[in-house]
Amino acid sequence: MNTTSKESATTSRIPPHWFWRTYPAYELDAVRCLELTCLLGTFSTTIPIWRDALIGEPAAAVAVALPMKLPSVITYPVDARMSVLLNAAVLGSDTCAIVLSNMLNRMPIERYLRERLAASWFECSKRVRAGGRNRIHARRFPTISPRCTGQENHS
Repeated sequence: MNTTSKESATTSRIPPHWFWRTYPAYELDAVRCLELTCLLGTFSTTIPIWRDALIGEPAAAVAVALPMKLPSVITYPVDARMSVLLNAAVLGSDTCAIVLSNMLNRMPIERYLRERLAASWFECSKRVRAGGRNRIHARRFPTISPRCTGQENHS
């Protein structure tokens, strides 16, 4: 018997645009990555750099996120920029993982969570570089890179 109501189950869910400031690299599973991709798929723009960033192109994601001034409060535009960066990092870009880590370290988030998130993405980028594999898994169904979860296949 299910004692949880549908209403309480939906109200406790984390919205995809908060994933970058909620989940460390190792907690982003395939379902959360798909939710993030679906969110980004709802965005519409005629700006070429944003179009590229929305599909996970690392250079475009960095170009969208890096010039942003560090906010005193997190707003939806901040969430959008950081979400495109997160998406590119999830798709396998070690550069985006490093930039995400660096930007997280300076965001107005509770200190313990901020350090935990930043450390997870920095560690993820180190695993990618140490393995010598720096390819983008772009345009595949999104899943967190096994390199970030520590489940690499060294075959």
